[in-house]
Amino acid sequence: MTEGFDFAAVYPVLPELILVVGAMALLMIGAWRGDRVTAGLSGLAVMLLVVAGVLIATMGGDKTVAFGGSFVVDRFAKFLKLLVLVGSIGTILLSVEFRRDVDRRKFEYPILILLASAGLFIWNLARFHRAPHAAPAPVPPQRYALAVVPPLHVPSVLNGFALWNVVVLVLMLTAYGYPIAQSFILAPPQANVHRVSGRG
Repeated sequence: MTEGFDFAAVYPVLPELILVVGAMALLMIGAWRGDRVTAGLSGLAVMLLVVAGVLIATMGGDKTVAFGGSFVVDRFAKFLKLLVLVGSIGTILLSVEFRRDVDRRKFEYPILILLASAGLFIWNLARFHRAPHAAPAPVPPQRYALAVVPPLHVPSVLNGFALWNVVVLVLMLTAYGYPIAQSFILAPPQANVHRVSGRG
């Protein structure tokens, strides 16, 4: 007797299926309606990426295996996939202003982002779960230099990573926060185009 469909067996690969099938559906819509639906396809692509991210984030367990162990999703794989999705969503959103020009509207752009995201999912799987596991090389004992005059007391705040992480974050916001905010607040500069007459 044929067993029923086991949804749990294909759940780990569902985000990849959503991206690929969704990209094919958007491709058919774009081929039918043309570049005038680029904005709508971009919105649908972002929705598909968000749905894939929700499915990845809600996968239970530390490690999910499908297809006899050939498809593995663990915490590290989830982190990489969510990182890819965040980058893909940001790429589409940051290009909205650029593609408002009629000559720059290409309906294939969000579709390529979806396929690239699915391709990175598969690449992460092949790179980190299908590679041969070599035995770790023995690590020789490390020797560190000793201070000639050791400090009498080191504050616990300076002896951890929390303070230095905050310092790095503040420096990054100071250096890059304002330029990044400008791209969202200020309007893009308008180019002056002069028509050249063909008369001699």
